Amino acid sequence: MPNMSENIRPLDEYLTNHFIPAITEGHILSDADRKLISLPVRLGGLGIPIYQEISTCEYEFSRKGTSLLTPRIVAQEQTYVIDKGNEKKIESEIRKARDEDHKSKLDNLRSNMTLMQKRANDLAQMKGASAWLTSLPLKDEGFVLNKREFFDAIAIRYRWNLKRTPTNCACNKPFDSDHAMQCSLGGYVIRRHNGVRDLFAKLLSVVAHEVQIEPQLQPLTGESLQRHANTDSEARLDVAARGFWQEHEMAFFDIRVFNPFAKSYLNQNQSLESVFRNHENQKKKSYNQRVIQVEHGTFTPIVMSSLGGLGRETGAFVTRLIEKLSEKKNDSNINTDVCNEAAEPNSIFDVSRSTLMLMR
Repeated sequence: MPNMSENIRPLDEYLTNHFIPAITEGHILSDADRKLISLPVRLGGLGIPIYQEISTCEYEFSRKGTSLLTPRIVAQEQTYVIDKGNEKKIESEIRKARDEDHKSKLDNLRSNMTLMQKRANDLAQMKGASAWLTSLPLKDEGFVLNKREFFDAIAIRYRWNLKRTPTNCACNKPFDSDHAMQCSLGGYVIRRHNGVRDLFAKLLSVVAHEVQIEPQLQPLTGESLQRHANTDSEARLDVAARGFWQEHEMAFFDIRVFNPFAKSYLNQNQSLESVFRNHENQKKKSYNQRVIQVEHGTFTPIVMSSLGGLGRETGAFVTRLIEKLSEKKNDSNINTDVCNEAAEPNSIFDVSRSTLMLMR
């Protein structure tokens, strides 16, 4: 309907003043927060529109979308032959116009964001990083968040202060989400890493053979490796599996989960893509040549952000794993107990949840 902007105002006010605070533990929204939340999830929003702002253009989109059908209804035609070519063209034009409008709004918002807020928005736009918001909350799949988990996940997504947290960490330093991501006291950092390792090992056991956790590499016997290669006789990688990339070949994987808000990345103004790439390159310098020459296998670095997002090579690994799991679904001998166990998420901070939802 045309000219609905003022009539929709009460709905927008209720969403802003009641609904959104109810799902964000009472957070008081700024105008910028509300505009960001109105954007699609893939752009870092929550998909809760400001209806006053879009009612006019959505009316025009509606008229355009029905432009082929309307005159036939007015003329009371008894038959209608669908013009798929023109309908697809109109749909494409509407989709493009919406995307351009969303991108323009996001660009305006980002121009006033802090460096931390921009990094949070970049993370939210990475493939799989927002899957926990768009996946159906299926209890059997472990995709149901309790109230505390949901509140905390929203706060972390937008760099809002977490509630119900201690003032100081056990290490006596001020506690916040960034400190929790990198403080070694309490074992969270290693549990985060091991959670991802164990998840992939269980999934690999469904689609590959001889899956090992922390396999020890063969000691060197005079091989000449590049300067940065790991030559330790006790060197281990996180996971190995036979027949993943190629039949009978051993594939080795080493995992790194990093904090994207570490000061070293922000001070150097590194993009997320370069941070992921640097971590992958560091892993490959350490192990790639040794695995190829000594183990006669393949090496894949598994690099993830603690708040979602995958490196390029990790994305290729996950894609391949999805394909092989999909093929196995038609195999009556698949071990469903292993799959169900691997599907159980741990904490909202655990990147394995984002990874599994990406797989789904």
